[in-house]
Amino acid sequence: MTDSPTLATSQTPAAALFGAIAADDFEQVVFCHDAASGLRSIIAVHDTTLGPALGGVRMWPYADEQEALVDCMRLARGMTFKAAAAGVNLGGAKSVIIGDPARDKTEALLRAHGRFIQSLGGRYIPGIDVGTEMADLETIGVEAERVSCVARDPSPMTALGAFEAIRACLRAQDGDDDLSSVRVCVQGAGHVGSALAELLAAEGAELLIADVAEERARALAERLDGTVVPPEQAVTAECDVFAPCAMGAVINDATLPELRCRIVAGSANNVLERPDHGEALHERGILYAPDFCANAGGLILLEEEMLGHDDERTERRVRRVGELVRAAIERARRDEISTARAGEALAHERLASLGRVGPGWVRR
Repeated sequence: MTDSPTLATSQTPAAALFGAIAADDFEQVVFCHDAASGLRSIIAVHDTTLGPALGGVRMWPYADEQEALVDCMRLARGMTFKAAAAGVNLGGAKSVIIGDPARDKTEALLRAHGRFIQSLGGRYIPGIDVGTEMADLETIGVEAERVSCVARDPSPMTALGAFEAIRACLRAQDGDDDLSSVRVCVQGAGHVGSALAELLAAEGAELLIADVAEERARALAERLDGTVVPPEQAVTAECDVFAPCAMGAVINDATLPELRCRIVAGSANNVLERPDHGEALHERGILYAPDFCANAGGLILLEEEMLGHDDERTERRVRRVGELVRAAIERARRDEISTARAGEALAHERLASLGRVGPGWVRR
């Protein structure tokens, strides 16, 4: 496994880009521009071994194009691992739109992005992510033949999977998954974070709630009898479980020494800024539920919908996210490696067992 994609400044832009694409075996990276709508976006298709690549459309005011590219590629790569580890027959991709969703999002911009997605001929199926909603996917779907997340918000299933991941970590450490005396800091009170907090509260967990939108955090904490934590203090709050449910890279060189939890398990993508941060958590004795395992519930839901399965079957499958996390923990203990490496090994093994078998059931 290589480090997260970066662009070396000592190279020409083209050489650096192709080097980053080759380093993690990306199939395709597309830069999109539409002058009329002001669209600047990137689509990264990482791997279609298991099927057409699915991944959300993120809209965010990135500082520059390089920051957007790195985030897009990291997210796409994570989607490949998520699908592979969870037994989902879809590939991994992501797209990002550079802009402030509160100010820059327009129908024309979303439809322009949809046209670029359509130009890929079904290789990439978009969904919701930070900065986009179900209605936005409906707009993108005016131009793109295949989109996801228009029939149902996957957030509750993502939260359910993260909830089961937390329970699996507690069982591994404590021998049971009783949450009644467990303090959990939920970072992010959006769709997934709030749904996860509700599940935890129902089991009697003590909740700490943090969000950059303080009013949203306060409203959720009041409803669930939790305590608001300033967003800048969430990562370092004293708790049993730190549950990141917002942006990624929250475990990094600055935050690692300040962690005061014994478990990291949440719904955010790319929780680790670099792969070696998983090793650092392991060395500190902090149990980490690999993010692409813990947050697989939403992706499982989307595949189940494509297959036409009912809600009961879908929920049963999403609850097995806990078994996936347990498998990563057991693999880590057996091989004396970090859970981050163990989770990646599970994903790589499934991909290697199939090879490049083509697009699979979705196109038949």
